[in-house]
Amino acid sequence: MGNKNAKRLPLNILKIPIYAIASYQDYVFLGGGGGYEIENLIEVYHLENPSQNILNKKVHEEPCGTGVPNYFELAHNVIYNTNQFLQQNLNLLATCIFANVVLYKIERETGKLLKLQEFQADFKKEEASVNCCRFSRDNSLLATGSDDFHVRVFKLNTSDYKSQEKLFELPGHFESINSVDFSPDNKYLISSSTDASCIIFNLEKKGQKVQKLTFNDGLGDNPKNMLMRGCFFTNDNKYIYTLATQTRSKSYLIKWQNKENYEPAKVTLVHNTTSSGMRISPDGKQIGIMTSDGFVKVMNEGQENFTFAQKRHRLPVTCLGFKTNVNGGAEFVLSGSPDYTYNIINCKSTLIGTTLSFLLKLMILFGVVFILIGFV
Repeated sequence: MGNKNAKRLPLNILKIPIYAIASYQDYVFLGGGGGYEIENLIEVYHLENPSQNILNKKVHEEPCGTGVPNYFELAHNVIYNTNQFLQQNLNLLATCIFANVVLYKIERETGKLLKLQEFQADFKKEEASVNCCRFSRDNSLLATGSDDFHVRVFKLNTSDYKSQEKLFELPGHFESINSVDFSPDNKYLISSSTDASCIIFNLEKKGQKVQKLTFNDGLGDNPKNMLMRGCFFTNDNKYIYTLATQTRSKSYLIKWQNKENYEPAKVTLVHNTTSSGMRISPDGKQIGIMTSDGFVKVMNEGQENFTFAQKRHRLPVTCLGFKTNVNGGAEFVLSGSPDYTYNIINCKSTLIGTTLSFLLKLMILFGVVFILIGFV
């Protein structure tokens, strides 16, 4: 007979450490691998009931050879900018694998991945790694950030997405780049790096550097600029968000005015220790924060309060994504970690539950106070 006291494995666990996660329609993509006798691959699941937090219907496996898929980026299907709002139906997944970017077409009926093209985007001689990529709002451009400290911008052949042409190779950082984003009008690009800076480039002027953004919280005897772990433009192009953090220190979300002087408009403390990155929902209304101690946090853009904040992983959260509705609004947040686990979280229902829990505790507290008063 089995040991009744044996520790049960959680249901939301895979056979690979997870470094990338994304969702398209009712499919969830998880990328990972690395380590002894662990295959590097992308697993695709059909998401039948998100509220159960279980992926049990695998529909596809995509081997990735010697490279670990460490970042996913979906093409924009709902396009917001200052001049237009329109919907597309592009079923494209860009994946960062080793020194390359691989562009896949997602079969809508089956969830299978069909490789369209693969190209090099990091030229470091040893241990090259493309860490991030991002489509422009109109899906005509793709930007990458790498361990060789360069941002690269590629013009995609939008007729079939089977080829590309490198437009810019932008120096400026002196450590690894972890996030990139285009402005809604494609005129500017921002990148963040562990060199404690974000750089804004003017693409209309051949990638000329416009501004370097840095931040320190002024704490300690000798405050230094903090590492930057994420950056994005708001869909109305009025603001820029960056995530500043430091090892064994606090983490801050900085909202900058997107105009000539780039002054901070708001600084929000988002975690009391190190954050590992952030993601933005396609409609720009939810900001997801990943932390090094396993927390997943979500807040509404423009507000300071979290709609969701829980410890969900034993190791650092390495990837985060959103399952959206047809208008690009976030319905669920997805997270993954090298601890082999993933999570599918309904933020709205969790917020209601958290609020009810708080009110219940408040009622109990007042009840205790009234009882004590009655004894006096």
